[in-house]
Amino acid sequence: MSGVCPVGLHLSVAVGTADTGIHVIRADGVIDTLTCSELDMVLGQLLRQKYTRLIVDLAGIHYISSAGWGVFVSRLREARQDGGDIALARMTPPVRDIYDLLEFEGVLHHFDRLDAAEAHFGNGNGSKGKSHFSGTAPAPPAPSLPPSVPSPVVASLEDAVVQLVLEDPFYSIREMKERLREIGAYPAGRWAICAALWRRHLFRRRSRFHYYRRRAALPAGAP
Repeated sequence: MSGVCPVGLHLSVAVGTADTGIHVIRADGVIDTLTCSELDMVLGQLLRQKYTRLIVDLAGIHYISSAGWGVFVSRLREARQDGGDIALARMTPPVRDIYDLLEFEGVLHHFDRLDAAEAHFGNGNGSKGKSHFSGTAPAPPAPSLPPSVPSPVVASLEDAVVQLVLEDPFYSIREMKERLREIGAYPAGRWAICAALWRRHLFRRRSRFHYYRRRAALPAGAP
């Protein structure tokens, strides 16, 4: 399976063997607003076919926008609900910088080598035999995702998260989680907070700062 986007993304999928059940998606170019739909389509096709043990090889990716990260976040829950995971491998330094800035280490697993990414999956899900990559010690198990939350409750979380942005636009995701616990507004994990920020278009710290500045410039009492 492969796809080519005319604005700078090429994707190719190496079909996993029966022994591992792992599929490696090699990506080259950029993953941004114009190209992320191609990645979403490929991940969606694999997940619909119940291929849930996915590794995305980012060695050829020079840039991932917030829209691109959103694709990974949205498909991650789907993969884990079916007992799989989406692991990222071989990030380039510019992409790793954004990954670290967005504090994705507690949401998306990243590995420096393909063999380490495969070892993360172990030999579960009925796999047998040895890996087709050289082995390495398994990574820690994937953090569990919270169950889906009904819309009315999600709205309350989003409102609470927006209030935290207005309180301090430079709060990290971890600090938001701790602050929510302190004020008793809403008990939420990192995943739920990330999703709430994404829905309000406040996922990036720059976006949160701009929102804070715009709100600060409004007259008191403005909606």
